[in-house]
Amino acid sequence: MVQDTTRRLARALLVLAATSCSASQGPTEFNAAARFDAFWETFDRTYSYFALKHIDWNQARAAYRDRAAAATDYESLVGALREMVAPMRDVHIWFRDPAGTSIATWQPPHFRNWDRTVWLSYVGANQWVQQRSNWGHADFGGIPYLAFGAWNPSQVNIDTVDAVLNRFRDRPGLIIDVRMNGGGNDALALQVAGRFTREPRLIEYVQFRDGPDHDDFTALQPRYVQPRGPWQYEGRVVVLTGRGVFSSNETFVSAFREFPKCHADR
Repeated sequence: MVQDTTRRLARALLVLAATSCSASQGPTEFNAAARFDAFWETFDRTYSYFALKHIDWNQARAAYRDRAAAATDYESLVGALREMVAPMRDVHIWFRDPAGTSIATWQPPHFRNWDRTVWLSYVGANQWVQQRSNWGHADFGGIPYLAFGAWNPSQVNIDTVDAVLNRFRDRPGLIIDVRMNGGGNDALALQVAGRFTREPRLIEYVQFRDGPDHDDFTALQPRYVQPRGPWQYEGRVVVLTGRGVFSSNETFVSAFREFPKCHADR
């Protein structure tokens, strides 16, 4: 069971609220209190996890507004806002400074079972083919290996993925590595997953925040992954996961857990 919100809308609004703080204005034009209020109000209207994470958002406002309102520059204001949202422990919340650098509000402390240098040495020795910037495939002694670094439609072309799968469709098994994948577009993730099932499969339940109160949600709604394409891969599948899996990539892993011939390994 997954508790969710209108994730595309909420995420866009949160980023908009965060990045609005980076406008380069002179000291007399820097209204930190107004920026804080806009930030707080955007979360208050759209964020769906206050109850789940036991966050008293009104109390957070009372605790941080005076400090934020006294800020005279971007760094001081963002410092207060970062502390305010840190208890949410949410990797979706970040800031972007005027130079375009992303500033995280929470870094998961867990060890990630993926090291890029080690990974490159292995795939490089096994016929690695790079596709765009964040995915590719290799061949480990006859076992196809596909790695996806993010579910980004500008980088992962579904037609190219289909062509690669078609090349390996008669192999008895393959590996899909998403240990380094922090998410992206879940529709794209489920398009890929749809090539591995011959029938619709229930993968999760979602609900959406649909009111002004923090506990206003729709009823739980089932979500299915649908078969896609003229054929589906029917061999054994191992999906490599880990602590770097977040967001829509969790949806992808959830889908494969429902496929009879799949094993998800951390």
